[in-house]
Amino acid sequence: MSPPKFPFTNSRRTFLHSVGGALLVPSVSQALCEPPGTPGAAKPWRADCRPIRARRPASTLAAAEIQKLKDAYQAMRNLSVSDPNDPRGFTHQANIHCWFCSVSPTPVHGNWQFFAWHRAYLYFHERILGKLINDSEFRLPYWDWEISTHRQMPGAYTAPNNNSNPLWNGTRAMSPTDELPGEDVNEDVMEPVYSAANFGEFGGGVGYSGIPEGSPHGSVHVDVGGFAGDMGTFDTAGRDPIFYAHHANVDKIWSDWNKGASSHENPTDPAFLNLSWSFYDENKMWRSIKASQLLNHETQLRYNYGLSRFREILPCILDWIIVRPPWKLPTSNLYRITVPSESLPVHAILNGRPSPRVSMLPESLAARLGSSNGGKKGNTNRTAGLTVLALNVVRLNTAKLGSAFPRLSTALM
Repeated sequence: MSPPKFPFTNSRRTFLHSVGGALLVPSVSQALCEPPGTPGAAKPWRADCRPIRARRPASTLAAAEIQKLKDAYQAMRNLSVSDPNDPRGFTHQANIHCWFCSVSPTPVHGNWQFFAWHRAYLYFHERILGKLINDSEFRLPYWDWEISTHRQMPGAYTAPNNNSNPLWNGTRAMSPTDELPGEDVNEDVMEPVYSAANFGEFGGGVGYSGIPEGSPHGSVHVDVGGFAGDMGTFDTAGRDPIFYAHHANVDKIWSDWNKGASSHENPTDPAFLNLSWSFYDENKMWRSIKASQLLNHETQLRYNYGLSRFREILPCILDWIIVRPPWKLPTSNLYRITVPSESLPVHAILNGRPSPRVSMLPESLAARLGSSNGGKKGNTNRTAGLTVLALNVVRLNTAKLGSAFPRLSTALM
């Protein structure tokens, strides 16, 4: 029997408000949630040296990426069967949320721990998944439900819609064709989230929650799980793989809020910065991590929500072979390189001379290139949000460029 569905009504809104917009009260015993074995003293987390890679919307994953995601969760589920005491298994991973949110004497909901703790939880969960499929570049996808066309659950989590899919959960109140109610995630909900003036409003304080913890966060939990499904309660929410895509989006909202204004700063109070939690890492090592180690997810935790890979590799993949011809190069020999229209440090080599490091801002690109090209302005134009740069070079290793970063295209003009 499928769990009951709960359309958005005034009575449902009243219920969500009565529980802080979040999930139902716990119902399991402490023994079912506690960490396996006796971990002892946790070893402090130090640093992550993996390559920086982007978390991407689940709706944009290619077939091979969806299969990799499913393989990772299948391996995690298999571990729960083959070695029930392995803390990396899916059941134990789900129970982490149960412990910290239902049993722990210092719960991580309803206060300023909410965003930082969930970031740490997903970080170690993500690393375990990558380890199980031997892929250090694996990153969790996020469910970008604030986009009106993405309010159905991402297809990877519902196709097939049965237990042959390791991303499926049979307790959901939402069907594959159901959509989240707009009243839970639309602009009217998101605008006060992004415009919260300070972290207290956005992320909460010692004894109170911030704006998004109730809605959209809690509302989406109840929309997916109803009042009987796993996603609808604190102690079982982690049993549904959609939980991790949902919370990756919640984490992205924190990241986006930080970027929204110079005043959107995280707390500097030592009481916040020294908050510490412990998790098993991908090598079954019991690790502690502080809130202060989580605030810059790109440099500290090695993931972001943008085109970080492009920034990271472009200076290293331009393999130029420079020829200094005695004649003037015709326009037909100019290379056109199409890149995302964002500020991007590169080394341009023009007419055989390495230029200074330039910033590819559309407004100033031509002038910068002109100053580094003997007074000759580089050809630039913009199309569909892209910056097109024409360089006076004779030969570019396009095969290496394309294989290293497929979204960077090269073509003769």
